[in-house]
Amino acid sequence: IPHIYEFLLINGEKMSARRGNAFIVQEMLEIMEPEVFQFFYTKRSKKQRNLDLKNTSLLVDEFDRAERIYFGAEEEKNEIDKTNIMRMYESSVQNIPDKPPVRLPYQLAVMISSMYGHDANTKNIAMSFVKAKISGDDVIRIDNRLALANNWIERVAPELRIKINEMPDMALLSRAERDALKELHKHLHTRVSEDEVNALLYDIAKKSGLGKDFFRGCYLALISQDHGPRLATFIMVIGIEKVKKILSYI
Repeated sequence: IPHIYEFLLINGEKMSARRGNAFIVQEMLEIMEPEVFQFFYTKRSKKQRNLDLKNTSLLVDEFDRAERIYFGAEEEKNEIDKTNIMRMYESSVQNIPDKPPVRLPYQLAVMISSMYGHDANTKNIAMSFVKAKISGDDVIRIDNRLALANNWIERVAPELRIKINEMPDMALLSRAERDALKELHKHLHTRVSEDEVNALLYDIAKKSGLGKDFFRGCYLALISQDHGPRLATFIMVIGIEKVKKILSYI
């Protein structure tokens, strides 16, 4: 299905070699799947489109949601929107699978890749977040999204690369933050779910009286920055055993 546009905007600017924002299709396919890129073109067909590369994850999330709606895994109550979403999905996917594919959320892929790049280990980390039964094709699809996310970091957002501390910089932490982090070390167990980690974090934040400053202390201890990705997920990606080892130096 052809899609004709007057012109395409990249990050809000008209695509131009002079501006250094002229991209070929192959370059786009190094940061997102072909079906996602095609999905971008099905939206507001024949009208100007803006591809915000910094927010690539939003486009991928929108495609993933369309796929879930198409297969009935997510409800869309507005029938007109549902019809349009299903039409866009059908126009985007060359060979529609018999059952819904298992997709790793792009933002999670970015988080994993920001710390570990892309190798066999990152695939194992990603698989630990997948609860559904998966096929061999799903494994390939998950690994491919990790590679795409890693490419996106390298080419669009290299500032998102994260280095995990071997031990905390104690000078960055207040006495109250250190005491709260000791509580986290004490109560953080290896065989817990992400939801349980999240509940523990909020419980310590409340009981310590630190509130948001407790989360700041966690990020400072782990990466020497005062903010970062969603903390419970971040801890699971790093690995609870490694997090406990870092906190043990406090």
